[in-house]
Amino acid sequence: MSLIIEDGTIVAGADSYQSLATARADASSRGLNLDADDNIAEQQLRQSYYYLTNTYENQMQGDRVSVDQTGFMPRSGMYAFGFSVSSDSIPDAFLKSQVSMASSINDGANVNQADTETQELASFNVDGVYSETYQDKSSSKSVLPKMPAVSQFLYPYTKAALNDGSGGLYREDYRLGCY
Repeated sequence: MSLIIEDGTIVAGADSYQSLATARADASSRGLNLDADDNIAEQQLRQSYYYLTNTYENQMQGDRVSVDQTGFMPRSGMYAFGFSVSSDSIPDAFLKSQVSMASSINDGANVNQADTETQELASFNVDGVYSETYQDKSSSKSVLPKMPAVSQFLYPYTKAALNDGSGGLYREDYRLGCY
């Protein structure tokens, strides 16, 4: 099934911010990989599209421009690098984020994994050396995939960037692997 591309005009049923050809070109230029099978690569892009929306929307500046859009872009009231972002556009950073995330999925990140492990801290010690101890059957390993490139691309569009650190991506988000 071909990708339905959101180009900023609120495309009905959109499930990607870019075509497979565009995504492959970006991935290749940055040394990233999407699956060689076009159907699987398209699935990776769809998973990325929805994961971006579900994970990052509440951290973004502005608001959706229509109740009918399937993703969190385009948005009104968004600023980046000192400029207003057009409410009918999808900035390049969102395309790069989608490809980075799709590549992580290709490399084994599971964005659909249930949160069955918990990170329950039993103790924390700072006496000159950092130390953490976790409760039995708990782990320091995050169950959500960590994708720092995605957070780096999206940061200029977050509430944190607009408000000088008063919102958006928090230290706790990084600790929990929510990026």
